[in-house]
Amino acid sequence: MKYVLFLMMVLFSSQAVALNCEKQPTCAELGYSTENNPNCLDDGYLICPFDFSYKKCVNFNCESLGFTQSDKSDWCADIATCKGDKSYTLCQTPCLAWDSDTLSSLAESGKCKVVTMRNDITLPPNQGITLAQNTVIDGGGYTLQSSGNKGYILIHLNDQTGLENLKIHHTQTDSQQSFILLSALGVNDLVSLKDLDIFVSSDDRDNHATPVINQGIYDIQGKFALNVEAYQHMVAFWMCTYNFTDAQVSIKTTGNSSDFTWLSKMKFTNSTVNASIGGSYFVGEDTYATFKNSDVTLIGNTPFWGSNNAEFTIEESHLTLEGKRLHQDSNPNLILKGTSEHPSVLKLSSASNSGETTIQATNTYDTLILDGLTYRPKQVGKTPLSEIPNSPIWELVQ
Repeated sequence: MKYVLFLMMVLFSSQAVALNCEKQPTCAELGYSTENNPNCLDDGYLICPFDFSYKKCVNFNCESLGFTQSDKSDWCADIATCKGDKSYTLCQTPCLAWDSDTLSSLAESGKCKVVTMRNDITLPPNQGITLAQNTVIDGGGYTLQSSGNKGYILIHLNDQTGLENLKIHHTQTDSQQSFILLSALGVNDLVSLKDLDIFVSSDDRDNHATPVINQGIYDIQGKFALNVEAYQHMVAFWMCTYNFTDAQVSIKTTGNSSDFTWLSKMKFTNSTVNASIGGSYFVGEDTYATFKNSDVTLIGNTPFWGSNNAEFTIEESHLTLEGKRLHQDSNPNLILKGTSEHPSVLKLSSASNSGETTIQATNTYDTLILDGLTYRPKQVGKTPLSEIPNSPIWELVQ
């Protein structure tokens, strides 16, 4: 309290100071100066009461100090405000990742809308990253390198998170059991993927059914390349909802039962897909796919495995299915749904092991190419694939 009283007396009365001090402090001792402060506003000075030639800046020029009025919320983790005008801000910690520590801490902080990589980054073995809600990692075209020898999740995604402009190169050794490359925290978490190039390999020869991308609702756009090199059962898409929009998709999986998707719902819109699969394409009764205005070529051992009563809609699209056998323990229904302006084309082989595929015509515009022969529907209806050559619904195009 005595200190506060002293300051008041210094500011308002030199006589009052003299009453309580043996020696009156100088303006310089009180922090005043005769020099101009280049960062001070013209009217931002406080004059020393003992000598009017001394002054102290109390209201700074925010712009001269480097503060700006631009929105920094997308790329800054810690924002400081100017004391003179709080509409002016300065970024204290930008959302730029240079190494594994900054990438992990910024992604998990919840302070960054976008974390941008500034170079290639290598994570320590068996170390993953968890994205906070509403956080996107922008790889800037750089590579995230990782490796592991046990089960863990490389990138744990949250709701409203995403990855873009990123290359991921992961090597899994010893065991792939319980390993997942990408996984959301919940089945209803929304995740965006854009312009990704992913390579994942495993030298595990034991039969562990292993998802590459698991759990969540994925919105995939732009270039999406996935190359899986495994010996056993590494599945590209697992138990999720995947929506490909305006995407250019290239997928390759090697290894026994290295499948395209398990128990998933997939939709391709305005997209091109070229895939070569070591195992099956669509596995499980709860697997569905819709192809809309897309051009899709799927080459693999068995397009359908255990896909009983599942529906696959070819809407104004071209779909080619090539395999050593068409289905195993499956009764899928392929629905042709084109228009006169954009008819659908389905090309496949009738080779099968067990089960029966049906073809459903919804108009007379679409085309079925079966074992090299071209058919068109004369009327709407559903026909077992084995009966197409003799069906009253279909006619052979000479």
